[in-house]
Amino acid sequence: MIPGAAAVAAALAGAGTSVSLAACDVTDRDAVAGLLTWIDGIGPALSTVIHAATAVELLPLTDTGVDDLALALGAKVTGATHLDELTADLDLDEFVLFSSVAAIWGVSEHATYAAANAHLDALAENRRARGLPATSVAWGVWDTGQESDQADRALSVIPERLRRQGLRLLDPDRALSALGQVLADDETVLSVVDVDWPRFSAVFNAMRSWPLLDAIPEARQITSGPTGTPVVTSGEAAELLGRLSGATPGRREHIVTELVRAHASAVLGHASPTRSSPTAPSGRWGSTR
Repeated sequence: MIPGAAAVAAALAGAGTSVSLAACDVTDRDAVAGLLTWIDGIGPALSTVIHAATAVELLPLTDTGVDDLALALGAKVTGATHLDELTADLDLDEFVLFSSVAAIWGVSEHATYAAANAHLDALAENRRARGLPATSVAWGVWDTGQESDQADRALSVIPERLRRQGLRLLDPDRALSALGQVLADDETVLSVVDVDWPRFSAVFNAMRSWPLLDAIPEARQITSGPTGTPVVTSGEAAELLGRLSGATPGRREHIVTELVRAHASAVLGHASPTRSSPTAPSGRWGSTR
C-alpha cells in the first residue's frame, strides 16, 4: 500500500467521498485485470485512470544493473502498458500518466527513470493517435514537507541543491490546481515545473548552449547588441558582470573566488560553499570533508 494512502482515504471519506483501497502489483497483468474486474463489480463504472508510480532508487547509468533497470521500467513502463491494454475498450474520460521532467532535460542520477518517463510521454501520444484519452504530465519535484530528511535522498532531489540550480519544489495545492487546468485544456504531454529560469538557464547551459530552452523567453540570457555582438541581458551572468564592472581588482578576485566555490560546492553536493577549499595542493579545488 502506498505510504499515507490510508490518511488520504480517511480525509476524502471525511469530506463525504466514498473511498475503497485495493493493493495490486501493476507489473502483473493478471493482477491488474483482476483489479479492473473487481472495480466493475462494485460500481460505478471506471471513468479515470491515474498512473502515478515513482522510482524506487535513482542511479547513474554506469551503476545500473539489469535488476535495477527491470525494477525502474517495471514500475513505470510495464504498469502503464498493462493499464493501457486492459482499459482500451472502456469508455474512459481520462487516462493520466505521472511523468517526470527528468525525461525532458535529463539528470545524471535519473538514467533509467528518465527513460521510463519518456516512455509514458510517448504512450500518451500513442493513445491519442488511437483515439483514446491520454495526458502525460512531466512533473518537477513535489514538496513533501520532509525537507530536513536529506540523508536518504539522492543528491539530485535534495531541496537546497535543487534551489541552487534554479528548481523550486512544487507546492502540492498549486500542482493539483495545475493538473485540473491541464485536464480541462485536454493536453496530451506537457511539463509542470516551478523554475527560476535565469538561474536554471545559467546552470543548464554552463558547459554548452542547448536549444531546448530557446523557445522560453525567460530562459534566454544572451541577445544581440547594436553591432550584432552577443550581450548578456539577464540571469547570473548579467548580475556578475554588473558586480565586477565597478569593483577593484582585489574585490573582483574575491567575487570570482566565492562564485567558483559556490558552484564547486553545488557540483560536489555540499550543503555550504565553506566546505570547498581553494587552497588544495597544486592550486586545485578540493573538499574539506
